[in-house]
Amino acid sequence: MLSNQQINELTIPVPGEFVGFRDHGDLNAYRRHLPHWRQDGATYFATFRQADSIPKEVADSLREEKQSWKERIEAHENPPFDLLLEYDVFLKKYQRVIETSLDECHGSCLFLNRENRELLRSAMLHFDETRYSLFGFVIMPNHCHVLLKPTTDFELEEILGSWKKFTSRRIEGETKPLWQDESHDRIVRDEAHFRKAVRYILKNPLKAHLSTASFDLALAGVDLTALESRPTSGPMKSHR
Repeated sequence: MLSNQQINELTIPVPGEFVGFRDHGDLNAYRRHLPHWRQDGATYFATFRQADSIPKEVADSLREEKQSWKERIEAHENPPFDLLLEYDVFLKKYQRVIETSLDECHGSCLFLNRENRELLRSAMLHFDETRYSLFGFVIMPNHCHVLLKPTTDFELEEILGSWKKFTSRRIEGETKPLWQDESHDRIVRDEAHFRKAVRYILKNPLKAHLSTASFDLALAGVDLTALESRPTSGPMKSHR
C-alpha cells in the first residue's frame, strides 16, 4: 500500500472532462442539516455514510451545538459578519469530528463484507459515462467518498439516492435504514482541489488503519501499481 509520502509525491492527472467552480456561473444553494451548493456541469466530492456510523453521544452533542448556533444566528435579522465567520469555523470543526468518527469505524460496518462492497461498486460504475463521469472512489467499512461530475440531465442527489436505494434493497443488516439520508458534498473548486480530493481518497484507508482487505478503491488515470498486492476494485475507465 502507498505511504502518505508516496501519495503526496504521486502524479495525479486531471481529466479533460473536469469542470471546477465557475465564479461567474449560475449557482443554486439550499440547506437541510448541511449546506449544499449546485452548479451545472460542476464536479463534486461527496461523502455518504451508514446511518449507524456516528455514535449516538457524538451525534447528539453535534446536534445540540448546531441548534445553539442556529438560534444565535436567527436572533439577528442581519447576522453580523463576525458571527457568520465564527459559524463557518464551527461547520469546519463539525465536519472534522464527523470524519474522525467515521474513520474510527463505529456501527455495523457492513462494507467490511467484500460482497457488499462489490454491490456498491457495481451500482456506482453502472451509469458511469452516461449519467455522470466517475473520477474515483473509496469504499470504507461504513462510508464512501466519491469524486464525480453529473451530466446535465441528472442531479447529484438523484445519483447518490439511486446508489443508496439499490444497495439498501440488497444488503442485509440489523440496522435500518442502511444509509444516512443526507450526504455531505462540495463543489471541487479547481485542479488543485481536485488533486487534493484524490489524495484524500487515497489516504483515507491509511488514516483509518485498515487492513488491505477492508476497503475498495478505484481512481481513473492514476497509477496504482503500488496497490497491486491487495484486492482492489479493478481498473476504472480513464476519463480524458
